[in-house]
Amino acid sequence: MKILDTPIRSISELKKAPMEIIEQARTTGTGVYILNHNKDVGVILSSEQYKRLLLEKEDLEEQILDLEVKNRLLTNKKMYSDVEVRGESADVESFASFDDDWE
Repeated sequence: MKILDTPIRSISELKKAPMEIIEQARTTGTGVYILNHNKDVGVILSSEQYKRLLLEKEDLEEQILDLEVKNRLLTNKKMYSDVEVRGESADVESFASFDDDWE
């Protein structure tokens, strides 16, 4: 989001009519930059825009994690046994019971 493509309002306007600026953000589909003495100090988003940004961020973080895992699997060819990773506590019976009525 470039500042030139985004509505700009002053901090005084924000103090006078905050809901008007939030509505402007919602209707334009962009944030609204808030300026104080001609310097940007914040961006107003609607709650829907903010939620969408959080979901997009979470999705991108998951994609990065998936790529890191794929990269590690491609570069590390050595496989480790369960006992090598968890030691002697890797006994299957210690954490799984087949008589636990789980179906």
